[in-house]
Amino acid sequence: MVWIALFSLPLLRIAFRVYSGYRQTGVKGWGKPPVLPAILLSLSGLISYFFLIYLMNAWTDLLWFRELRQEARFWTALQGEWGFFAVGFLLPYRLFFP
Repeated sequence: MVWIALFSLPLLRIAFRVYSGYRQTGVKGWGKPPVLPAILLSLSGLISYFFLIYLMNAWTDLLWFRELRQEARFWTALQGEWGFFAVGFLLPYRLFFP
């Protein structure tokens, strides 16, 4: 949770500036803060958070399958997950962005 809170601070800063600018002038707008770097920083933090969670879950699954002496089954399931992800990502990508 600290990770998400830390990387959401730039977006909260922009939202506060937009709100305070609207309150003072009555005009909606982004003001002067650099919006794109803050959005990219927040997005990268969110993506890295979920990637770290996925890696920790995969590691604990691997340890559990090793204890059961079924490590090959873990690698088969992991390859299947990533294969479905690749097909699910690349197929629409090729259809919508030829």
